Amino acid sequence: MGVAFKQAELFEVNEIAVTVLDNMANLPLATRPDAPLEEKIELAIEGMMQLMREGRHALVLSSMGKDSSVLCTLALWAIHRAIAQGINVPHVLFGFADTEYDNPIVNRYAKRELKKLSEYIQRHNLPAEVIVATPTLSNDNLVNIMGGRGTASMPGMDRSCSIQLKVSVGNRMKKIAKKRIKGEVVNVVGKRWEESSYRKANMVAAGERPDMTTMINGQPLLSPIAHFTTDDLWGFIAMVRNSEKLPPEQAYANYSDFAAMLDVYRDANGGECELVAFTNTKKNATGCSARTGCLHCSQVADDRSMENMLVEYPQLRSLFNIRNWIGAMHFDPKRRRWLSREPNADGELSIEPNAYSPNTCRELMRYYLSAQADEEIRAHKAGEEPLFDVIPERKLIAIQLLWLRHGYHEPWAALRDWKAVYEEGERWYPPVDMPIASRKDFPRPKKVRFPLTVFTGADPAHLHSAAQMATGACTGSTDDSSASVPLNDEGEFSVDQEGAECFIGFIAGEAIAKADKHPPLPSDQLRTLLNMGTVKLRNGQAGYWEKVMTISDTLVKHDVPAIIDNPVKLLQVTEGAA
Repeated sequence: MGVAFKQAELFEVNEIAVTVLDNMANLPLATRPDAPLEEKIELAIEGMMQLMREGRHALVLSSMGKDSSVLCTLALWAIHRAIAQGINVPHVLFGFADTEYDNPIVNRYAKRELKKLSEYIQRHNLPAEVIVATPTLSNDNLVNIMGGRGTASMPGMDRSCSIQLKVSVGNRMKKIAKKRIKGEVVNVVGKRWEESSYRKANMVAAGERPDMTTMINGQPLLSPIAHFTTDDLWGFIAMVRNSEKLPPEQAYANYSDFAAMLDVYRDANGGECELVAFTNTKKNATGCSARTGCLHCSQVADDRSMENMLVEYPQLRSLFNIRNWIGAMHFDPKRRRWLSREPNADGELSIEPNAYSPNTCRELMRYYLSAQADEEIRAHKAGEEPLFDVIPERKLIAIQLLWLRHGYHEPWAALRDWKAVYEEGERWYPPVDMPIASRKDFPRPKKVRFPLTVFTGADPAHLHSAAQMATGACTGSTDDSSASVPLNDEGEFSVDQEGAECFIGFIAGEAIAKADKHPPLPSDQLRTLLNMGTVKLRNGQAGYWEKVMTISDTLVKHDVPAIIDNPVKLLQVTEGAA
């Protein structure tokens, strides 16, 4: 491995706090940026093999990008070598966090690569498997945006989308891993020091290195390719690809030839990517700036990667237009809900801009429904699978539920729009080249309390629950006994996909017809979904749902949703109450 050297020889001291230098003391020579690639590979493999010698399970976290694809290959090589040396290899898990909103081309590529990885593991009878985790509906970022529970994450603002779609899914996957296997599970990640100065400082402070584990948030973690440069990554990929020209016994065994990955980078970069040229042994290749995100990503001002992909995949144009529409309208105060969703201790709401307005939420949902319906028709004619399915039936029901919770729209509005698109051929498309609302024009008024007593006449701290029956936790009592009906709930809020399909296909039409004659309150609609078993609420949430549905019913009874995007009229109601 060469002579060990100290952290200060690898990193500039002023890049990190002096107090953490000992975390990275005595790094192997192979971690130097200019160390031979072969030595860097050996160090990465040895780091993972040490876990196996110690009887520790590895959860190899991968997105199937260039970094994690190299990591997966090295993990497989470590398993092969450990078996050859007679080591009893603990079960290895390869984990993939499927946000369900990744760029459709990238998502399709990743799932195909995961299939190759799984088939490779089975073919070689390795002690490993692939596991996939997705967001819960409560953490589904786009459902929350369309449902009026949040807004898009804009450049320079908090990355709540990443917390919901990446961090929460990663944590969920770790829980799956711990349930699947016994013993300690070490998270193995493809993070690298060279990615950015910010990442390097954090990794060094946490003691992340390729040859030993560190503890982060109470969980052991190993970063086998922390010392790899970008040139190392592409050199490794070129080495594996070019070895295919060699006799089988000399070629590098791998689950993939990386051709599909290079195609994705090429398309995202708008043509002949220099990284692709690098893997074909072209010298002096430059870097590639192509980065892909979620199909609705607004964290970047311009999504160049998706725009570049439109040349090869024009069917993504509808998603690209929706994404641009979100960015353009985000700071328009007329597109915000001006009434808080949660009351204070006195049962009062605040007048201040928060989530998108009911009409904006509905516009967004209609745009996505129209886009996916068009894509289904295109794919059917082409004899292929649709590239994206943004709002399947279970997510539509979840959006409908959030609209009930907030008192949005006429009864069963989301179901009406679904039927309009899929049964009546209705379409909605966002305006193109819409003027971008300026952030400076977005007002930030002081909070003004909005008293529900204006409508109820009740003590706000003791509002009678108008929706007491809505959650199914109905309690009745006599002089000497009481009886309760159990809540339709489970460990987390969920919508059954088959149940949602049945409800939309066979029940929604009748429910809409009845609603047209006798409009039900939001709590009545929620009760219908619960009684049909389509929706299950989270354990212990009965009191919460009774509270929010009481507010929703109250607002609907008095037509407040009609002015919920108008702070002037809301203030007039408040002044009238005074």
